[in-house]
Amino acid sequence: MPVPDPDDEIANAPRPKPTQVLVLSEVPGVLDALKAVVPAREAEFFQHTPATVTNQTLMCFEVIVADPPSFARCADRCARGALRWVQSTFAGVDAIVRRSANREYALTRLGGVFGDAMAEYCVMHVLAIERDMARDRENQSAAVWGCGADPGVASGKRRALRDLVVGILGFGEIGARVGEVFAHMGAQVVACRRRSGTGLAGGAMWEPSQDALPEYVSACYGMGDDARAFFSRCDVVVNLTPSTPATVGLLDVQTLTSWCKDGAVCINVGRGDVFGATHAACERTILAAADDPRGVARFVLDVHAAEPLPATSPLWAHPRVTVTPRVAAVTDARDVARVFAANLARYRDGRELRHVVDWNEGY
Repeated sequence: MPVPDPDDEIANAPRPKPTQVLVLSEVPGVLDALKAVVPAREAEFFQHTPATVTNQTLMCFEVIVADPPSFARCADRCARGALRWVQSTFAGVDAIVRRSANREYALTRLGGVFGDAMAEYCVMHVLAIERDMARDRENQSAAVWGCGADPGVASGKRRALRDLVVGILGFGEIGARVGEVFAHMGAQVVACRRRSGTGLAGGAMWEPSQDALPEYVSACYGMGDDARAFFSRCDVVVNLTPSTPATVGLLDVQTLTSWCKDGAVCINVGRGDVFGATHAACERTILAAADDPRGVARFVLDVHAAEPLPATSPLWAHPRVTVTPRVAAVTDARDVARVFAANLARYRDGRELRHVVDWNEGY
């Protein structure tokens, strides 16, 4: 007789009653998206707001869908041992890791959804800088026909993507996609992570795996002795590191001015504290580097240590700084529903969840 397939046995087993899920997310349309994707026989959803949810309600659910910043304020009110799984609506979960003490549940991040949007944002800004789109806007405002008076063309300084070395700092799932898109458009791509070597694709952001190095990556550097060599090669540095004790202040003044290539572009779509532990420290680092003729010449900042960025911040008006309000990759309710539905099936079958956060590492 053929040996029974365990997966077939799971699929044919009687299904448990619907899992009751508490939705604390304020992502627009998330409840409707969840109901549209997850069959009623698999889950029953109850929605509350993080500000008004009661302790009694929090203690009734073993599965919660939540936004990290707001859930961090009520995570410790959940019954330890009763709560088993929280699905984050964000890729970054440092707010929960840092601001709550409850660790007795599985926390999963929103994985596999932000790579394309991050890549589009980074490519858009690199092209805008290299093609000097700001000057074109100024010319349009002044009704000036600038063609034929392009100093970049005259001096040979205008560069195509194929002329650039793009460095991905924090080469995980999102970083791999950003690098892949740049590579497809002709750029040379190098990577930097905590450990160098070939363990890159498919692993966590900073962790080695046994997977082969993607073919489009020219070189991989570690964050130890290799870091200076990495920064010295890059025309563009894209920071995608998470916020951990190892990454706070990672991009200090010395790195940005002495290690980075002269004229480099620094795009921060990771975490704001990569420039310093406080908002004031981050501003000092960025401004000192932007005013220095060496190293990084342009900053594109989508994430900031203080958000919203205060109107009094000198970053708004600095000619070498582009500020955007955390729009590189915005959570879409449909993505939350898709990722949650896939993990819910694994949860109900007793299988290992995907995108699980390591509490010790913080991502």
